[in-house]
Amino acid sequence: MKRIVSFFVAMVVCSMMALASYNLNWYPATPFIKAGQFSGAIVFGDSAAATDSEAALSIGNSFAGLVKSTRTNESQPIVAPKSSKEISDIGSQNLIVVGGPCANPVAAKLLGNPTDCTAGFKPGKWMIKAIQNGTRTYILVAGYSAEDTKNAAAALSAYKINPLKGSVVEGP
Repeated sequence: MKRIVSFFVAMVVCSMMALASYNLNWYPATPFIKAGQFSGAIVFGDSAAATDSEAALSIGNSFAGLVKSTRTNESQPIVAPKSSKEISDIGSQNLIVVGGPCANPVAAKLLGNPTDCTAGFKPGKWMIKAIQNGTRTYILVAGYSAEDTKNAAAALSAYKINPLKGSVVEGP
């Protein structure tokens, strides 16, 4: 009987740990900062609106004071974002994915290549969604439109003022 109870308790604890890994409360520390360095990539769609790359830059700059900068001058971002063309394997690193599946092929891959790339998005709304896949964590920062995505990135960048809670945060 003790073995059955111990097994049940272990399963509950493991389930709770798995659920905790989907929570945005830890952002940005885990798993994106390790030993003072940014661990992962911020990626925007290579053919997305310019506001998506600007949004990715603002997210990268929100790591100021949290990571050791390798910048050689003040005009360089704290964490430089990458184009989706630069990401060959989404499973190789933690990612902050800027833009939905219509604008970013990495987001499309992450969401299972939906037939309707607007599925789950509503006009005028944005979302920040944590997705766990094995040891990798992905944060989708997207909206129905480029402007909505820009607002999602602003919300993520303002985590110090408005901490994130839960596995999905949605906004107007």
